[in-house]
Amino acid sequence: MQRINNVLRVHFADRKGTFLAPVIVVGIAMVVIALVGIIATIVGAERDALWEGMQYNGAVWTLLGIGIGIGFATMGQHLSFALGMGITRREWAIGSGLMFVIMAASISTIVVIGKVIEIATGGWGMGVRMFDTVHTSTGPWWQTAAQTFLIALAGMCFCAMIGAVWNRWGKTGLSWLGGVMLILLVLAFGIGLITPWEQVLRMLEALVSFGWGGWMSVLAGITVVSAIVWAILTRRAEVR
Repeated sequence: MQRINNVLRVHFADRKGTFLAPVIVVGIAMVVIALVGIIATIVGAERDALWEGMQYNGAVWTLLGIGIGIGFATMGQHLSFALGMGITRREWAIGSGLMFVIMAASISTIVVIGKVIEIATGGWGMGVRMFDTVHTSTGPWWQTAAQTFLIALAGMCFCAMIGAVWNRWGKTGLSWLGGVMLILLVLAFGIGLITPWEQVLRMLEALVSFGWGGWMSVLAGITVVSAIVWAILTRRAEVR
């Protein structure tokens, strides 16, 4: 357990970058949202219409995006330092996975608290939203907690996997990965072109009606697959 604690210490060594930076980023985003509310009030916009329209506001990604940076850093600047301290690759994978869960839970908690306050104050008194959006679920608080947690965790695991591909095969690996993703997109687009329009509409309707639980299952699947690939590649990670 002490060895895993050492991994967490490596990740949380830069306390300003880990804890202070997110607070500053969220603060700036909230100031921008507040300015939108002030300007909307001055020009006479209806508060109900503003509240409804801002459910698609993506400002919360300033917080969720932090998880993406954490995922990349796991296989970048931190790995070499950890291996130099005698931490094994297996310990690094376990400790980093635990750190992902801690950070995803922290981000989820911040969003849920922000959402509760946002709703209670009628959109910070101006009908604006930052936390109660479609990106983090406009349903009950527990849905927001689960959705935000899965988005953050999936983002960190996926980006850690990308970082592991880069660590293992460098630019060549990223090129192959990008090529495979491009081929899949082209195939999907091609299938869409040759498929009758009525069937395309039915497929789109099926995606729309997939439901909250279905999309959460997709996020969970992305998380599991990314985590497994990342853990496997981490066992062969090189010091760079």
